[in-house]
Amino acid sequence: MTFGPAAAFGMDAATYLCGIGALLAMRQKEFRGGDEGALSRHALAEGWRYALQRRDLLGTYFVDMNAMFFGMPNALFPAFDRVTFSRRIE
Repeated sequence: MTFGPAAAFGMDAATYLCGIGALLAMRQKEFRGGDEGALSRHALAEGWRYALQRRDLLGTYFVDMNAMFFGMPNALFPAFDRVTFSRRIE
């Protein structure tokens, strides 16, 4: 049994509606406190220090950067070719 484009778009629309419903069901959390949540150079430095000390996070950063640097050009080469040389992509 195979499904057509209408079924695929229907399932996609249903998942979007579920996501929008979940977003609308969220309640805003009340922030209590002073400047402890404020952005400062100290807070940024502390965040970088934390991120760089965690080996598990560093691994995910490097995997993601690898995918972005090496995967993105391969995925976009056909589009660059079409824009640059005005040819149809087959």
